[in-house]
Amino acid sequence: MSAGDWRPRGVSSDALMHALRNSGVAGLLQLIAPPVRIMVDMKILNFIHVTVAQAFYRWALSEIDPMHPDLPRIVRRQRELADKASGMFA
Repeated sequence: MSAGDWRPRGVSSDALMHALRNSGVAGLLQLIAPPVRIMVDMKILNFIHVTVAQAFYRWALSEIDPMHPDLPRIVRRQRELADKASGMFA
């Protein structure tokens, strides 16, 4: 893809012109929208993963012996997940 080529991968210029002529901007958005939808879907999946991981580490922290050598690692990972979750949709 060259610097001046703005169309999505796999979409030809003819398809873009056809969508614009027949459906206007709405047709163009339908043609370009799937990559945006995939990105939103991935954000949602990532958010679900972070939420489940936070719940797991919260449970692990409540069950672990306070003198266990992995305690600092669990606390650090819990903080990392909290930071990730807070900045996910910003």
